[in-house]
Amino acid sequence: MALVTRGALGGLLATTGRAAEGEKLLRTAALALERIFGAGHRETVNARLNHADSLHRLDRHADAEALLRAVMAALADTADGEGLRVLAARRKLADICFEQGRDAEAEEELRQIVAVRSRDLGAGHPETLQDRQALAAVLLRQGHTALAARQLVALVDPLDAALGRNHRDALIARSNLAYAQSQLGAEAAAKRQLRRVVAVYEEDGLVPDKLLATVRDLLGRLG
Repeated sequence: MALVTRGALGGLLATTGRAAEGEKLLRTAALALERIFGAGHRETVNARLNHADSLHRLDRHADAEALLRAVMAALADTADGEGLRVLAARRKLADICFEQGRDAEAEEELRQIVAVRSRDLGAGHPETLQDRQALAAVLLRQGHTALAARQLVALVDPLDAALGRNHRDALIARSNLAYAQSQLGAEAAAKRQLRRVVAVYEEDGLVPDKLLATVRDLLGRLG
């Protein structure tokens, strides 16, 4: 099987509930591609990013982080030093830091990502908006409630327009805005945002999940 095809199959397995099989294929493909093309080659980097995803899904966070940092180091002195693959690695690293409660590290990565994407793509580009949403979530969890609320107020409608109102990031942004508003004493505004989230789930036929349960719980507490 061709190495690139093997890597593609590994990526597919990793995202369809067969992460252990996908991880093995991706690891093999990435190592072989690195031997042939070098660590900074496009195909090698793509395979290593997919491999990091599979490790993340297997909760092997330390291994995923080490691999992402190796990708960033391999690309640091190349023409892709601030390119799409570096940004992809940084975003995956920020997600791992956030999941592990390393909020200051996640914030630092996201600030740098947002700065580059805003410069290269514009502040209103869908990918920039998603990164800005993630940054606002980190700020909110660190207790920077007013700052996070200001950022989220400016994000919720553009996210709906760019991604669709039922996109996960759009729903998270509106839910986080409601939480921030509730903490700042703006309960009426918070309830309006929460009701909009509930309406999206009901009207668009979304499967109830933990986010909806959290939204309903907060709405119930606000009365």
